[in-house]
Amino acid sequence: AMLVAEKLRKSVAEVNFNYMDKPVPVTISCGATEFQTGDSIDLAFERADQALYHAKKLGRNQCYTSPKAA
Repeated sequence: AMLVAEKLRKSVAEVNFNYMDKPVPVTISCGATEFQTGDSIDLAFERADQALYHAKKLGRNQCYTSPKAA
């Protein structure tokens, strides 16, 4: 998943977007997680969402994977 997310992130950053004939930088951030033993869909989604917000907090335009549970 992270390979795909990183490829998508790079592709979006390289596209030349324009609005009213002016360049507009567009980037994305991605968050991902792995299903762990005992996970519900909601719990895994929450971890992925937290990973996304962590990526944004680190400066945006990046992908972050939530750490594995101990």
